[in-house]
Amino acid sequence: MSGKPRASYGRTATLIVLAVLVLTVSATVYLSMAKYELDRAPPAETIDYDAELARLKHVTLVLTILLISALLILLFVVGAYLLIRVGRMVARNPVGGKPTPYVDVWQSYRLTDEEIAAATREEPPGGEAGRRPASPGEPPPGPRPPSPPVEE
Repeated sequence: MSGKPRASYGRTATLIVLAVLVLTVSATVYLSMAKYELDRAPPAETIDYDAELARLKHVTLVLTILLISALLILLFVVGAYLLIRVGRMVARNPVGGKPTPYVDVWQSYRLTDEEIAAATREEPPGGEAGRRPASPGEPPPGPRPPSPPVEE
């Protein structure tokens, strides 16, 4: 084996999703602040306390959203890291005990090659003409004799 470490696709995917989340939150905060600056009236010589209070509420809302987003990103990163670690630990340890030995339970029901050959042999059409002679253990050709009645 080579000394190169294996590529970790889980870490790469986690970093990509983290970067997308950070960029999304940053873009949202930037667009929110830019929209607020456009909506703001030009500064007057007198201080409008209502406008200043609205601006402070807006900044507080943006900072709250930013803090919640940062916490959610941190939760995602920690959860993804733990999920990757648990997955590796589970994959490393095999589940179950030792494998059981193979036992061929159908062995007694399998036909031998001789039985298959005897069962697939074709009889010539025409009856007895092409029949082979009977071997010592084989019954003679022809109809079977009737079996004796069973007494009770």
